[in-house]
Parts: sequence; structure tokens; C-alpha cells
Amino acid sequence: RLAAMKGVDTFLRAAARVAPQFPDALFVIAGEGSEYARLLHLTAALGVGEQVMFLGKVSDEEREILLAGSSVFVLPSVVEPFGIAALEAMAAGVPTIVSKTSGVAEIARGVFQVDFWDVDEFASRIAELLEYPTLRHAMGNQGRWEALREGWPECAREVVAVYLEAREALGLP
Repeated sequence: RLAAMKGVDTFLRAAARVAPQFPDALFVIAGEGSEYARLLHLTAALGVGEQVMFLGKVSDEEREILLAGSSVFVLPSVVEPFGIAALEAMAAGVPTIVSKTSGVAEIARGVFQVDFWDVDEFASRIAELLEYPTLRHAMGNQGRWEALREGWPECAREVVAVYLEAREALGLP
């Protein structure tokens, strides 16, 4: 979801710092929300419009394809009670960078943890994973092992089911 608390602006600023070093990198953002126009403007202002792709809402199948083709997953949320998206990335073997304030930071050890406001550290960690395939592979394997060992896919499904049930009870789309 493209909301202020998701920290997408931090990700875009980090991407702008990484982009010159990795001109072939593509920074993909999935989701919809009220921040879309502002983030699109920020992308242009940062000069990374050619390397950033906003996909909008993606299906479960599309998400799996995206994760399979990803080198790094970044969750820079200011507040993220659980972080299901990060757990899905870990389960898919994608090395993951999360903000220290995300719920997943409390339970996952095989991820890089960064202060949500620290653009330089996010950029540094992204660049590190892009530059060193051995590290990227090791972190991906560690994350997959953690996610599957702890049964995160089932846990994630249960949490999503609760959210969907609550949304339906409130009459929300």
C-alpha cells in the first residue's frame, strides 16, 4: 500500500543513491494508495524515473513472479505491525532489508535491519546486496530457512484471513 507510513519515500531516496552505481537496476514498487501522485513526483524530482517502476496492485501470482525475479526486498515502513510482505520475500529466498520498527524485525535474524529514517543505510545495504552475490545468496537462504522453519507461510495466511474477515465485517471493499 502506498501510504506515508510505508516509507516508500525513503526507499526512493535510497534508490536514487544506489542507481548511479547500478545503472541496470530496476526498483519496483507494488501497491496502490493515496501517496501515489506524490511518490511519482518525488521519483521524477530525484531523477530516477527510468529505473523506478510503479506496478499498482498485483495478484498473488504476479507477486510470486516478482519475488522470484528480485535481487533484494526492502520494507522501510515507519510502522509495520507484522510485515507479511517481508516474510513472503524471505520464504521466497529474497534477501530482505526491513526497518527496525517493523514487527518482522523483532523475530527475523536473517535480514538487514535499518532505522526507518536512515536513507544512507538503506542505500548502503541495497548496494551491498547488489554488489556481492555470495552475500545475497547466503542471506536469501537464511531468510528462506527462517521463514519456513517458523511456519511463516501458514502464519501469514492466518493473519491475512483475520484481516479479510475484519474488512468484510466492517463492510469495506
